[in-house]
Amino acid sequence: MVLNDQEKIDYWIERIGRVEPFVSSHTFAVYTSADGRNFVMHGSCVTVSIDNEDFVCTAEHLIKSVLRSSGHCVVGINGRFEVLYLTSVIRLKQDSTDYDICLLKLKQSPTDVHYLRQSDIFLAETFGKGTWQYLQGFPLSKNKRHDLHDHENSTVSAGYINIAVRVDQTLTPPANGQSSETHFFFRYERTVFQEDRNHHIEFRNQQNALSLRGCSGCGIWTISEEAAQPHVKLAAIFTTHGSSTGSATKAENLLRKEIWVH
Repeated sequence: MVLNDQEKIDYWIERIGRVEPFVSSHTFAVYTSADGRNFVMHGSCVTVSIDNEDFVCTAEHLIKSVLRSSGHCVVGINGRFEVLYLTSVIRLKQDSTDYDICLLKLKQSPTDVHYLRQSDIFLAETFGKGTWQYLQGFPLSKNKRHDLHDHENSTVSAGYINIAVRVDQTLTPPANGQSSETHFFFRYERTVFQEDRNHHIEFRNQQNALSLRGCSGCGIWTISEEAAQPHVKLAAIFTTHGSSTGSATKAENLLRKEIWVH
């Protein structure tokens, strides 16, 4: 069946509407705070569980910037700020490959956070027809610096976006050390799916080019086209973007403990 543009939009809205609560429950904004009161957004992260250990996964360049800025990492969780006390930052490293993602091991995990199961991590060999991809993250353009939150008197209210991405492994890698074996390369559209005030997913066509600055560390998700119950899996962690293209490290690399560097 060939769908026209409006039917494709409706199809996306229906699919994202059914999986978005699951994705949102594993996706959080990353902040810094110099004084423990005002919080500045820096990027995004995803919570995952690997071999029964819980981690926060994000872009390595992001966490380096965060720790240089304030010495600790803060995430917005269920309307509050949560300081993450880290026992270690696990990097992925092998030869000259630039994975640019890391796993944050916490001293104590928040009790109200959900973690992705390993079965929810997408394996690249299954990639092909019958899947749709989208990115959910917290762009800085929707979360200005003047939107600072007072830790005692305010709750977290962060704006996020869902956008369609089209994986294209023929694209030139945007950074050295990236290859189609370890990364997905993609184009992203001006097609934005977000919640309206009634918490319904709606479609908006951006007139200006999107800026994904602030989305580093978020997930790119793949949705099955099963009619009865679409299933979503974490395909990659977003790391690099240009004006209309980007790259993301395949999430399956997280399972390769032989390349973990503590």
